[in-house]
Order: sequence, then C-alpha cells, then structure tokens
Amino acid sequence: MDSALLRACARLGVKLIHSTPGRPQGRGKVERFFRTVREQFLIEVDTGKVTDLPTLNRLFTAWVEQDYRRRVHSETG
Repeated sequence: MDSALLRACARLGVKLIHSTPGRPQGRGKVERFFRTVREQFLIEVDTGKVTDLPTLNRLFTAWVEQDYRRRVHSETG
C-alpha cells in the first residue's frame, strides 16, 4: 500500500477500507460511475485525435463539467 495514501488518510481523519475483491456490492457508486464513463464518455472519444494524456484529461474534464454534472439524477432528482 502506498504510504502517501495512508498518511493523507490519517491527516484527514479518514478510515481507509478496501472492498472485498469480486464483490462489487461494496462499491456500487464507483462502479456505476465507471460504467457511465464507459457508456457515455469513452464511446464519444475519437481515439485518433487523443494522442496524449493531457488531451484525454482535458476532454474528460470538459465532459464531466458540461455533461455529467448537469444531468438530473433519475433517483434523487
């Protein structure tokens, strides 16, 4: 485990708990977000135009700010 992560958690008073491998029930929100990224962002990315990580980061940030965060959540409204 990365000591920097452990130090950051300790400094912030956060208890680091790892989910059980093979049991996605413990990380549903994260799994749902990754599914949304795969289904809505990655299919729109033209891989021929993304030649470096800064470009991918810029496109992802724009998608999160302009699309993902502006959608009304189906359950919470």
